[in-house]
Amino acid sequence: MPSLYSKSKTLIMVKFKNVHFTEHSLKLLSNFENLKHFEIWYCDGLSSNSCKILLNGNFPNLIKLHLGCLENQDLITAFLDKIGFQLIQLGLNIITDETIKSILINCINLKDLQIIDYHPMDHPGFFKLFHGLKVLENLRIKISQDHKHYDRMILWARIGSHDLPNSLKYLKLECGLPIYQLKRFLELRNNKVTPLLSTLIINDLNFEYSHMEVISNFVKKRGTLKVLGIGGPKKLGWRISRELRILREKYKVHIIPKEELDQW
Repeated sequence: MPSLYSKSKTLIMVKFKNVHFTEHSLKLLSNFENLKHFEIWYCDGLSSNSCKILLNGNFPNLIKLHLGCLENQDLITAFLDKIGFQLIQLGLNIITDETIKSILINCINLKDLQIIDYHPMDHPGFFKLFHGLKVLENLRIKISQDHKHYDRMILWARIGSHDLPNSLKYLKLECGLPIYQLKRFLELRNNKVTPLLSTLIINDLNFEYSHMEVISNFVKKRGTLKVLGIGGPKKLGWRISRELRILREKYKVHIIPKEELDQW
């Protein structure tokens, strides 16, 4: 931290992962007033009291905040209560009634939401998170491949296209995605839900041709999708490759190469 402190007036982005914070290091960090992008993932030493030390600082330029805390929702709500109104991008892994309430009250300008390894089964009101985000444009949901509930997390969340804000333009799902749930996301019959969705990225280890059929039907019937990325298995198979070629050549959809998905 002392070496970083020498750059406290010039750094605009900093990311911490698996770091043990002390009160002294948090006090130093509170002086990084020019930060625009700040991430803390799976760090310890972040008690309710120590969080107050960090939040004594001012972060007037901070617009991108990512907080991955094992159990400490206090850090998330405290940050959002202080600077949520200025955030454009938020990433987090704890979904509770308190964090949902804090986001909806404070993050009125949020355009980009990234949810990592949450557990919606513990919080049945998860879908309510999206109802109040009226200007949200980008949504990313990611479940680690080694998560024991990888195949069921998104299904338990019970999220459908009707739950997503109409302002949504970009949807990236990096998780197990049963066909039933994919159909709920890609509504064919009602053009009033997700009317602006133009970029879709699916990265599912179990991606099959039946998934591709659902996506192809959505592209052909809705006509709004301009960018599509498909990850998952090392080899997608000839039928999936054929569908992607048709979407690219006939429907003018830009197909993102698999090796470039992380850049989107």
